Amino acid sequence: MTKHVYFCQEEKPKKIMIEDNTTDRWKSGDIVIHDSDSKEHKMLMVVLSVDDTGMAKTLYFNIREIVPKCIIRKFDSFEKIPFKVLKQYLQVWENDLQYLHDPARFGIKITDQDSENASNLMLNKFYYNR
Repeated sequence: MTKHVYFCQEEKPKKIMIEDNTTDRWKSGDIVIHDSDSKEHKMLMVVLSVDDTGMAKTLYFNIREIVPKCIIRKFDSFEKIPFKVLKQYLQVWENDLQYLHDPARFGIKITDQDSENASNLMLNKFYYNR
């Protein structure tokens, strides 16, 4: 039998920070890494937007790196993976700004290709708004 746990609106579970919270004020187009993600290049995110409450919409942009190899093998190549399968890796996440960090803090270098990938996603909202 499955046991369900419910929280009241006021009883939200406390988030535990792994790293010190950031004081950086991220803006649309910035490349960040989330506090609880593994500190690897493939986990870089681009900030899509920031609202007045300090919540940011983010998206992992190294799609080729985060799609599991077994899925790529199933379709013979990354290019042959149907969009309906890839869509789950284009999920927009809502994150509190304090949990987003500068990748350089963890020795992760942002390449020119990363900047180009992030810019392309910012310009082509079609992919992550479907």
